[in-house]
Amino acid sequence: MSNSSFGTSLEIITNIGQNLLFVSEVKEGGYELSSYVKSYDVEEKDKLDVKHFDEAITKISLATQEKNWFAIAKKDVVQLYKVIPETGKLTMMTEFQADFDSENPHVNTVEFLYENKQVITGGNDTILRVWSLNIDKKKDLVTDVKEFKKYKSHTTPIAHIDVTFDHELVASIGSGDDKQCLIHDFATGNLLNELTFSEKTGQPNMSFQGCIFSPSRRYLYTLASEAGKKSYVTRWDAKSEDFKNLNTIKVADNYCPHFTMSSDGFYLAIGSETGFIKSLNTRYMQIDRDDQIHPGKMECVEFSNDTRFVLTCDKEGTYCFVPNMRAPGLMRAFFQYLMLAFFAYFIYRSIMESFFE
Repeated sequence: MSNSSFGTSLEIITNIGQNLLFVSEVKEGGYELSSYVKSYDVEEKDKLDVKHFDEAITKISLATQEKNWFAIAKKDVVQLYKVIPETGKLTMMTEFQADFDSENPHVNTVEFLYENKQVITGGNDTILRVWSLNIDKKKDLVTDVKEFKKYKSHTTPIAHIDVTFDHELVASIGSGDDKQCLIHDFATGNLLNELTFSEKTGQPNMSFQGCIFSPSRRYLYTLASEAGKKSYVTRWDAKSEDFKNLNTIKVADNYCPHFTMSSDGFYLAIGSETGFIKSLNTRYMQIDRDDQIHPGKMECVEFSNDTRFVLTCDKEGTYCFVPNMRAPGLMRAFFQYLMLAFFAYFIYRSIMESFFE
């Protein structure tokens, strides 16, 4: 699939139901700015539905546990949508203001919590907010939203958020000069840790581009990267009180603005400004694959739910499906080598038999 050359995809999300792909993109033409959310059938590559907006979409997030909902952040509001998996039809359930900055209110990130009863938001007013969802269970709809709790976090606009599956910890990243990943207690809002890239690496501090907890909550992964510098992934011990830095490895010699985790937590896919996608095996903290997919900077990277492939998009609005991001397992590799050895032996026997005839 591809779009016009002036399209910039911001987010790709996959697998609502069995086979849907959702793409959020922003297009600028002269003084006009418009955004789209499009649903596609992944197997047939057919567009099923599209929603148009007059403002840029800064974040689109799926509900958890295969719930057929997703959230959109744009300007100072969050909109919650429901999708019909059989048709891909998109229907807005509710809308609410989620950022209250006095000069430029803007929601930068939104995430569903694991039971889909709450969402958490962050934006330009530097406050983390948790919102409770009033749900009509019979109709499977969100009918109302109320602020549940809030706490001050960064000194700059909040750019990224992740929450542990047990709702105990919140990790957040600020923008600009705020080169920290802050860890808050979800229940109390107390600040527990202030993580920086320079901690125990002996290198100058760098900005974080993202933070992701592993599904088991055992680890937190951060991507540190800045323009003109190398990129690094750090694995932190999320079970320890001080969030010990367990590993920091270089993943690229250039700027990497995006990374995402497979649903099982075994792989990170990292997108670079040069169009390369890198597959990081989190069990061994090593790069298994490093392939150039696009000629230029990637705008988004996302695993499919079954981790069979990764979807990518570049600044030209070209989408790619990258299959087999997993490295071969040990048993698979063993049988491959066994078959090669058998084939080589068969050829050797054939040559020797023909030679002595």
